[in-house]
Amino acid sequence: MKPIRNKNADDSLNEADMLEGNEQDTFGDSTATLVIPEKIKTPMKTSKGELQSMASPSKMDSAAHTPRQKRSTPLKERQLSKPLSERTNSSDSERSPDLGHSTQIPRKVFYDQLNQILVSDAALPENIILVNTIDWQGQYVADLLQDQKRPIVCTCSTVEVQTVLSAILTRIQRYCNCNSSMPRPVKVVSVGGQSYLSAILRFFVKQLANKTSDWLSYMRFLIIPLGSHPVAKYLGSVDSRYGNMFQDSAWRELFGKAEPPGTEPFDVVGRITQY
Repeated sequence: MKPIRNKNADDSLNEADMLEGNEQDTFGDSTATLVIPEKIKTPMKTSKGELQSMASPSKMDSAAHTPRQKRSTPLKERQLSKPLSERTNSSDSERSPDLGHSTQIPRKVFYDQLNQILVSDAALPENIILVNTIDWQGQYVADLLQDQKRPIVCTCSTVEVQTVLSAILTRIQRYCNCNSSMPRPVKVVSVGGQSYLSAILRFFVKQLANKTSDWLSYMRFLIIPLGSHPVAKYLGSVDSRYGNMFQDSAWRELFGKAEPPGTEPFDVVGRITQY
């Protein structure tokens, strides 16, 4: 019986050697498709120190249940999570128009004012005054102009600015389709700050992207500054008449205050109509 045991042991060793050789061949050639069953190896003896270093099941469970470190929130997400008043900075204020009305639908009073000016499709208005009535400065000027029955449209959102400009451009297009003569320029008066003027001109340029260069002469933009206005400051430096009306100390002091005055210190509407 003893020789038989030795023979079986030798056969097992030979079979193990063959398995090892085949396993090396399989991993050596990455293109082989033959799958070699994993050889069962006898675990090596482990020292006491190594056993202590291995994590116990209780430690592994506690590690598995340990909460992961909180992911750092990107700066952009932190800014978006803040209220609008907290995350508004100087660069955003320069890019965004000062139209704070949240509604995306033009108001009924806006349409009423616009329809009073664009009465007929056959005739174009000589001028139209757009006033940004978000701040008290615009509301103050709008009340003065309305008292004297001036063609005024009060806007409180970017949508209303785009609506009135689209209506004017549509009327000009109809006039050109029905008449052989060139239309006279429509004077669009911007009463507001620098960003209000930017909102008007940005939409105007966008609408004229697919039109001929003749359309540049169909509308003229006049600037009535309320508060800080770099473009108006430049115009005042090259045009003394404009500077005397809208860049003098009286005008800047009136519309630089935090509250409207109790009485009109000078003829505000007179300066606008004269211009």
